[in-house]
Amino acid sequence: MSRTIVTTAGAGIAALGLLALAPAASATAPAQHCAADIASKRMVCAASQDEAVARMAATQKSAKWVAHVILYDGTGYSGASLTLGGDGSCTATTSDVDSQAVDLGAWGWSNRASSFVTRNRCDMKGWDGTNFTGAHFAKYQDHDIKLTAWNNRISSYKVS
Repeated sequence: MSRTIVTTAGAGIAALGLLALAPAASATAPAQHCAADIASKRMVCAASQDEAVARMAATQKSAKWVAHVILYDGTGYSGASLTLGGDGSCTATTSDVDSQAVDLGAWGWSNRASSFVTRNRCDMKGWDGTNFTGAHFAKYQDHDIKLTAWNNRISSYKVS
């Protein structure tokens, strides 16, 4: 019994010591929104989604960089986001693939998205595994406010 008390007391004292050593919170908010170029895998982050997209577009050699899909950490298009895009809009048909991400883990987003929306005429089909393996959406979709059965399961995708 006394051994448990000593261990608990020691843990409590250690925790107090760690709290005293913790750095003060930063005055600036961390960058929660990122934008990435699918082809080069280059990524930039900022405090807002619009700023991240503007920074990504400014770093591209081509002036045609546009967003294809925006992944959100939370349902209802909330929380941190990752905007993925490339040169030009998607075509009007889903019979071709305009761009694809074989592993969202390259940007730290494998099995993370809880909602998504597409942009620039794109529709998305998500897969549970990397390299388009495993279960996948039955059809291409342009948005999903709450991924329900697909919450935190998308590891790769194609847009068309």
